[in-house]
Amino acid sequence: MRDFLNRSFRTKLLVSFLLIGMVPLLLCTVLMLGIFQSSLHRSVADTAQTQLDALCGDLDGLLDACAQVMDRLRSSGRVRSALDSGHTDMAQDIYSILYDTASPLLNDAAFSLLDAGGSRLYATASLSGGGCLSVDWGLLKAARRSPDIVYRDVDDFGQGGAGSLLQAACAVREGERVVGYVVLDLTQRHFERLFEKRTGSAGGVLVLDAFWDEVYASASLRDAGLAPVLRERLLAGLALDGGGEYSYYVRPGGAGGLCLILQQPKPLAGWVMRLLYLVAGVAILLCLGLCAAVSMGMSRQLFAPIRALNSAMEEVEGGNLDARVEPRGADEMAQLAGRFNRMTRRLEENLHAYRIALDNRDRERLHAKLTYSSNRKRRINLPGSGQIPLSGEGSAKG
Repeated sequence: MRDFLNRSFRTKLLVSFLLIGMVPLLLCTVLMLGIFQSSLHRSVADTAQTQLDALCGDLDGLLDACAQVMDRLRSSGRVRSALDSGHTDMAQDIYSILYDTASPLLNDAAFSLLDAGGSRLYATASLSGGGCLSVDWGLLKAARRSPDIVYRDVDDFGQGGAGSLLQAACAVREGERVVGYVVLDLTQRHFERLFEKRTGSAGGVLVLDAFWDEVYASASLRDAGLAPVLRERLLAGLALDGGGEYSYYVRPGGAGGLCLILQQPKPLAGWVMRLLYLVAGVAILLCLGLCAAVSMGMSRQLFAPIRALNSAMEEVEGGNLDARVEPRGADEMAQLAGRFNRMTRRLEENLHAYRIALDNRDRERLHAKLTYSSNRKRRINLPGSGQIPLSGEGSAKG
């Protein structure tokens, strides 16, 4: 590579032009794509976090409102008396109390009153899974042991109605004795009603329990089986998205140890990024070709006078002082060509003058030599001095 660059100054200049034109373009392209991708991801992440905050607020608000209803029901003396006695003559009054207390949430949750044996006596909605829960294990056993409201995923114990996804229960006590239970059921319909206003068609919501088992999944995620996959990634310390086309935003809920996960498609899918890089690559290649063409044109325009000057110097080196370079324009190269022409003209004039001087000197030397020879001959032939025969003259007479 170094030998290739050192071969000619034109090559160096061409490579310099290409580097000056392409390196900033490459850097700007890479930086612009990175900034665009980063800002878009940040904007989408902020929007998703805002949406997730609203979803968590809705769920916490619903659970808090349900907890207030359950507390009011279990603290009602008439409810305790009805559950303790088991008489049905108070059914109308108990239903009245149940519906009046739960009236703000009748469309958002289902409430039931169970006796001490776990039989469902009163309910705001009919659940298709049966009217009895076991008090020896599961939800009611945990409620009997806790003074607070206990939340359970229905799949934890296989209890509850067929449509119930999440249950909560609290014990109704008469002194230290448990006389019944207040049970909350949240079904698929309740969760959909709660989340439908805040989830778009492209995303989805997962509600997981404390062990990251699925409690609720929106329609787009219902058959995906994401809960065990996400749990494995979490335990392995990997990113939840797994390099796929979706991003996952997690927010722990308040009551019940629930966790909400919002699934959103990535703003730039893999094929979109490949397309962007392809377009950027094509643009860079086009710019490379344009820079090469411009650089070659500029170098040709710059080196044409240099080549002409170099050729003229070769002719002068060969002895042709008539070589001239035609100046083009008024730039430095034209000035250099003019100076070269003046130099060769001066050299030619000096050489002509030298030749004239040399010829004059030669003629003077020849004239001096001839004058010297003539003078010598006249001295030899002076009268009265006797004749001195020239070489060969005496022998000729003899």
